[in-house]
Amino acid sequence: MDFRSRPVLTATSAALLAFVAACGDDPARPPGEVWRDAALPNLGAAGLINIAARGSRVVAIGAAGSETEPEAVALETTGGAWQVLPLPATPVDALFLGLALDPSGSAVLVGARPAGEPLVLDERVGWQTATLPVAGFLNAVAAGQGSTWVAVGTASGGFAAWSSVPGVWVTDHAGFTTPQEKGLVDVSHADGVFVACGWDDADLGPALRRDDGTGWKNLLGPGSVTIPEAHAEYRSVLLESGGALWLGGTIVEAMGSDEVYTALLARRPPSGDWFEIVLPDAASAEAVNDILRAADGSVYLACGETAARVLRFDGARWHDEGPGTPGQILALAEDASGRIYAAGVSAHATAQPQPLLRVRRP
Repeated sequence: MDFRSRPVLTATSAALLAFVAACGDDPARPPGEVWRDAALPNLGAAGLINIAARGSRVVAIGAAGSETEPEAVALETTGGAWQVLPLPATPVDALFLGLALDPSGSAVLVGARPAGEPLVLDERVGWQTATLPVAGFLNAVAAGQGSTWVAVGTASGGFAAWSSVPGVWVTDHAGFTTPQEKGLVDVSHADGVFVACGWDDADLGPALRRDDGTGWKNLLGPGSVTIPEAHAEYRSVLLESGGALWLGGTIVEAMGSDEVYTALLARRPPSGDWFEIVLPDAASAEAVNDILRAADGSVYLACGETAARVLRFDGARWHDEGPGTPGQILALAEDASGRIYAAGVSAHATAQPQPLLRVRRP
């Protein structure tokens, strides 16, 4: 089935255009004129997994060293050269998966310890590690209002960890009634609400949870969006102020099939209708790994399973901004000056994986 022929699920194309009309119109420019590869410290065989920005500070996390003995690494810049961020409390063989910065620029990093336990490193308390009484790992973290943070992950089902006091985290089962092998993989915050997404490897069903302070609720179920004859893996969620919600990932047409397409959904308040956003050349983009609404209104998508790509919506149409090289773009961020950062992995078949970090100037 051609993904580009799919109809909008719950509304007309005109309504979809109304949803995205808030994006500003920006004439298309060749990607080579606006994107540059960032100069990074020598990390050996490595890749970048996530990136976040607040003000002028940008922090990226990933792995360094070798493919057989990777080491967790964090990098930072405030507009100058990229530097390795010293993390004295990092456990040996730890893995960083998610991060977020608070309004002051302080970072919280989450991931996994080698013994299969969640990892939290909190810069607000001098990079102390937090201990969570659960077997599993954390995939993502988001800063909420005030001192509230939420991290989400997998532990024989989706689970969350809350923090309202720097350095102190409390676990919370995120509302799953059956074990979810993948659990929750991303979380976003706006207006005092957290939304987390993931999927269940048992039946490749999507998972979407919302918490407004009264407990986690399921947003996908009877009467909600479904994609006929497809298996969706949702790995990125963006909740905007006002309630607009974006959900991205990948679709496999059938179990065991090689036909993989991007999946991008949006929900517009106040009706709550879901729209399936049809992307150009969806098979080449492969997956939506992250979603960013830039300050100028543009929407950026981090894409790729085998070929790294950034897609940009300028208010009228989508643009493929490359690079199209082997690898993945896994995460996006924007700093106070309007620079867009795209982080991921460069994976040429004849060489070891290398960190991929591209910067788009305003």
